Amino acid sequence: MGWRRTATAEQSQLIIRCLLALLVSAGELCVFWSGVSAEEPRVAAVIALDGSVGPGTAGYVVRSLSEAQRLEAGAAVLQLDTPGGLDSAMREIIRAILASPVPVLAYVAPSGARAASAGTYIVYAAALAAMAPGTNLGAATPVSLFGPTPLPRPEKAPAGEGRKADHFGTDDSPSALLTKVTNDAAAYMRGLATLHGRNAEWAEKAVREAVSLPYDAALAQHVIDLVASDLPDLLAKADGATSCSGCSLTRRSSICCYWPEYSGSPSSSRIPACLRPASSAPSVCW
Repeated sequence: MGWRRTATAEQSQLIIRCLLALLVSAGELCVFWSGVSAEEPRVAAVIALDGSVGPGTAGYVVRSLSEAQRLEAGAAVLQLDTPGGLDSAMREIIRAILASPVPVLAYVAPSGARAASAGTYIVYAAALAAMAPGTNLGAATPVSLFGPTPLPRPEKAPAGEGRKADHFGTDDSPSALLTKVTNDAAAYMRGLATLHGRNAEWAEKAVREAVSLPYDAALAQHVIDLVASDLPDLLAKADGATSCSGCSLTRRSSICCYWPEYSGSPSSSRIPACLRPASSAPSVCW
């Protein structure tokens, strides 16, 4: 009887140990499954920028990026087809792209579209740049909306005196002003290229020499990161891209489109760049 009681006690301890081991294993298994369970598909917010870059389009893009953040989107795809637009509106869009916690993918599409002038800067600002076959970008030289002589000609200096400089100590001729604007634009473009590891030499040439590239040459010269035939192809190729930091896109990502809504209040309506009220300073477009 004593042996049987001893055996029963040992068996009880063994059973308890087995149960504890099973509970621990079950807990680890639950943690494992919770960690590898399929995540809900992330939303890819598609923002279509179709037309000139102006105050209306800039506001629309900024609002759409905010909405993409609210939806906790995996990425925002800025689909571009633009001839260019105002410098101020372009920079507003770029500031929003760079500040966005949602990775922004610039996509020049569909086939036949372009990201000319201001659009090229926007492409360079994105975390990942892509183009559809049959598209182009470039020709990013700044020009004045008011023609080649946007400012009044300075008064002729009296005989014996050199040309007067403005209060900054610089030449105030239209050509000097254009040089200043071009140098500023070239530095801006080169900075965006360096930020994302793209071709900075070509970026500066696009500003200073107005050069352009088709989609295949842009890929070969590392101006863009990839070529995609459509949105599903873009999402598949962008999946896990190192240049798109924090992007968790998959082929199963759902697509949420934000189409422009320019009707309504003046603040949200589309304002053509050339009809923007003139200010005392010369306006610059791209």
